[in-house]
Amino acid sequence: MNNNFDLVVIYRRMEKKDVINYIPVYCEIGTYNQESEVFTTTKGKKYHHMIEGEEYAFLGRLPLSRYTDLYPKSSLFTIKTKAFINNAKHRYILSESEGNVPIVLQVEKNNECNIFLDSDLINFYNKYYPELEIDNIIGNNEMNISDVYKELTSKIIGQDEQIKQILSTIWKQYNNEDKTFNYNMLINGPEGVGKTTIFKLLEELLGIPCVIINAKRLGSEGYIENILLNLLKKTEFDVKRAKTGILVIDKLEKISTNSKERHSTSSKTLQEIIINLIDEGVFTINTIDNGKYRFSMDKLLIIGIGNFNNNENLRNTTVGFNTVLEDNTLDSYGIIPELANKFPILIEMNNLTLDDYINIIKNSTLSSLNTNREFLGKRNINLEISEEVINMIARIAYDRKLGAKSINVILESSLALAEFEIASNSSLYESLIIDKSTIKDNKKYTLVKRKNN
Repeated sequence: MNNNFDLVVIYRRMEKKDVINYIPVYCEIGTYNQESEVFTTTKGKKYHHMIEGEEYAFLGRLPLSRYTDLYPKSSLFTIKTKAFINNAKHRYILSESEGNVPIVLQVEKNNECNIFLDSDLINFYNKYYPELEIDNIIGNNEMNISDVYKELTSKIIGQDEQIKQILSTIWKQYNNEDKTFNYNMLINGPEGVGKTTIFKLLEELLGIPCVIINAKRLGSEGYIENILLNLLKKTEFDVKRAKTGILVIDKLEKISTNSKERHSTSSKTLQEIIINLIDEGVFTINTIDNGKYRFSMDKLLIIGIGNFNNNENLRNTTVGFNTVLEDNTLDSYGIIPELANKFPILIEMNNLTLDDYINIIKNSTLSSLNTNREFLGKRNINLEISEEVINMIARIAYDRKLGAKSINVILESSLALAEFEIASNSSLYESLIIDKSTIKDNKKYTLVKRKNN
């Protein structure tokens, strides 16, 4: 992502009863030429400022770096979407001063027109500007499934086929005309392979509200109502949108009938709570301001996540597009049959290989190596680390069998003292060198001073 670019919102000129309105239609990334006063997108399209009065025009030009600093872990698509939604809450009226110079007047939309969702946006344009080609407007701001796949696989390593299956299942869920059937998924895999991270990223990329809960807490009084309240908060209390969100039930192995953990509520009872949640889930949610919301679970996508891999029979099992699990697989998971029937889609995540760990360190955009390189790079400091050290970190993480998270723990621990020194004297250094001794003892690092110091 080139932070030398600017981000603008593109508006379309619309005339209503002799009043010229400019309505936001999408966002663009590109560069602005001060002399010609033209904004050129990365794809070569050219736009003038709204004040020029052309059919398509730009407004709200800000450095892309402003957005990347504000949303440091967000994709370019997410940044463009956030910028568009913020600007879509306003329209502009083009007027003329006495000197015949166009001026732009900002007009706040009323509550009816506040935009939080694509569906709201569509309704707004269809009602007030039906002549606009709404599919083109929304299409410029949508991320297709291949874009989402690329974004996910740039962060989650070693699970390409599983990500494809998750995405195709979600695609079917949200394009399913049979509203009586949900494509609920059960995902099994070892710790740290990205099971819950995938859904956190999907919430950001697709704008689908998602809440992740701990299966062990399902028996707590009021827990489910609080979770649904959080889902409503994520959608600004838009019940229609919240009801089509995603509920991820994590740590299912902790309530497996095979589990040796002790609960105040039995494992079977906790599983039955999930069944009732899916089958009879209509809740009344009370808010602090005495508001009441009726929440039906029938359209909510349920994702069960667990690490059942202690069972020897499961360790070499993989599930792809053309693979069907044995009938007794969920029974071996310790999932009672009544609950097993609620999950028509079963996905087995891969164990991470040593090469996967190396790949995560070097290529995942979530890797601490890459995030710290970017962070220090913005301060003109190089982070240097050899292939030998990368292989060493990968081997340690692989032996611990705790997944990708352990990589970041090792790296952050190794960098902590060096980065404290940099924070204390940031203008003094040009390079930080991490070697094998740093991984063993984080006091042993090398900082190279700038030549003019």
